[in-house]
Amino acid sequence: MLIDFKKLISIELIQGKNFKDTAFRFQTSSTTAIRCFVEITSSMVDEVKELPKVIEIDEYKGDAGNEEYH
Repeated sequence: MLIDFKKLISIELIQGKNFKDTAFRFQTSSTTAIRCFVEITSSMVDEVKELPKVIEIDEYKGDAGNEEYH
């Protein structure tokens, strides 16, 4: 697969398009779009070896029956 094709798909995805729409636009499968995105962007992301000791969890409002928050 051409590197330019992979770059075009990745740029399209980074700009907010989803895999299905991007794949349709480039006449390929969603799986191919995902694979191109992973290959191009994997070198840009650092692997996380250890999570922080504290992780913040926010409550959000929604349909929780009789409860105020989820």
